[in-house]
Amino acid sequence: MRGFFHFVKFMIEDHRKYIQHQRTDFVVYVVLNILIVLTLYYGVIVAFPLMFDTCSTPVLMLNYLWGVWLYVAEQSNLQLIRLRDSSIFTEGDVQSDVTTGRKDAVSRGTQGKPLTRTDRDSTISRRSKVPDSWHYCVPCEVTVPPRAWHCSTCRSCILRRDHHCVFAMQCIGIKNQCNFMGFLLYTAAGTLYATVLSFLIAVYIQGVSCWVWLLRNVLIFYVILFDFSLNNLLASLNFIGCVFSVGVLVYYIRLSLAGQTSADHSRNVCRKVPGRSMFSLETMREFLGPSPFLRVAWPFHEVLPNGSYNSNDMKRFEKHQ
Repeated sequence: MRGFFHFVKFMIEDHRKYIQHQRTDFVVYVVLNILIVLTLYYGVIVAFPLMFDTCSTPVLMLNYLWGVWLYVAEQSNLQLIRLRDSSIFTEGDVQSDVTTGRKDAVSRGTQGKPLTRTDRDSTISRRSKVPDSWHYCVPCEVTVPPRAWHCSTCRSCILRRDHHCVFAMQCIGIKNQCNFMGFLLYTAAGTLYATVLSFLIAVYIQGVSCWVWLLRNVLIFYVILFDFSLNNLLASLNFIGCVFSVGVLVYYIRLSLAGQTSADHSRNVCRKVPGRSMFSLETMREFLGPSPFLRVAWPFHEVLPNGSYNSNDMKRFEKHQ
């Protein structure tokens, strides 16, 4: 009886933790959407007409069309990240292996005993030592393929899991990796566009020195306390967003060229294919799919039916089968 109450207490605590994660993700998601609108508003509606006040109507129309495309591309990628779920239970190519191995995996992993937090911790510990093997996930009660990891927020194992993205309220995995990079690309493009216009206005119209402009944008509290205006605040937010998004985009391009996820990089797992350099376009094609740059730039690209595991991973799949 005591064991039953401990189990109920554990489930309640786990459910509260899950709800708390979802609430946090939702708040971040709403804030992100507000910032996207403010970024495009400053760059397209405020900064561009202020910088080029005598430009012709066709140029203004091109500016507005560019702003519309940036918003459509960012929102499309953001929503497709959520729709293209990389959960192990929605991937048809490995579904049969997972279903077939469920009964055996449960008997091997739990021996019919109730799950405890110690069981989960020990499973994660064993799993981290063999990142390239099929392993048993206690919470999902299935045997999952290499590079699939459990997400406590999504409550599922994610194929080729990269990380849980609080901005999209979804895990980044094998199906939505390109959309995540596309979102970074267009966020970087929008914030860079607004930042360049902000620099031109400050230096060439307002007569501010480059160092003062840089200091004003880096130290946002200086703008709030001593030089507050809505335009200065939006310029500072754009600058910070530009530095962050460009830096993360470059980081993920580097990982893609090496065939790595951020989880691989944090665990120092090398994905170098024999006979290739560490950073290779061929490795990037295997990681993201054919025409990887086009797939990143176009939000509505087709999801590959068999995922995009590299040649080494496919050999492990064939060995398992």
